[in-house]
Amino acid sequence: MIKKSYIYEDGKWDAVIDGSLDSQNTLVICFGSTNFDDIKDGFEEITNNFKNSIIIGCSTSGEIHNDLLYTSSLSVMVMKFEATTLMLSTVHIDNVDNSFVIGKK
Repeated sequence: MIKKSYIYEDGKWDAVIDGSLDSQNTLVICFGSTNFDDIKDGFEEITNNFKNSIIIGCSTSGEIHNDLLYTSSLSVMVMKFEATTLMLSTVHIDNVDNSFVIGKK
């Protein structure tokens, strides 16, 4: 497995995004600010660089990167698996009260 992590803060990345990791066996996990305007451009760069990858994520009240806590940022972990086949599965949750039962499925 090849993995790289990035932080997007104040309109810039801490490192150049390595788009060569894009593949059907790449998982990109994003944790971002609840104010999407703060991270919109950074998230767009992720989606443009990882068109074949599975991208998942959520909003947070604080993003962690290299043992530091950030706010108003986008923390990203990219993992390219060599011998693992990934598959995305989604389920619509109409009511938060049903989330535990749905998660057990």
